[in-house]
Amino acid sequence: MSDELPVKRLVMDRQHLIAMLSDPQFFVACPVFMWLRQTALTQAEAYRRSAAKNCCGGDWKLLRPVVDAFFHNLRELHAADRNNVECVREYLTQKKRYVPRPVVLFYRASKKGKPLKFDF
Repeated sequence: MSDELPVKRLVMDRQHLIAMLSDPQFFVACPVFMWLRQTALTQAEAYRRSAAKNCCGGDWKLLRPVVDAFFHNLRELHAADRNNVECVREYLTQKKRYVPRPVVLFYRASKKGKPLKFDF
């Protein structure tokens, strides 16, 4: 079918995670993460305000706990049942206009150590 979206690999890093967790529509699309919504949006606003004062971007310390919690919860949900995280793929499909398969996340909470890799 010509209406089908293409399938492409999507590699996401910290900046992609910040953008996703700063979008109120993400939490509508993925109610399994609704518990994180208020904190994520509040901290995202603080991050945006800090970016306006800083030529090098926002203060990562503001969003680090949110991204940490999301990343670890995403992995736990996926381990319990792969279908638990399909809402993330569906959200990304809407945003990217292609089906992200696989979605590969690289995340390093601190400057020490190697980034963690997670794909689904």
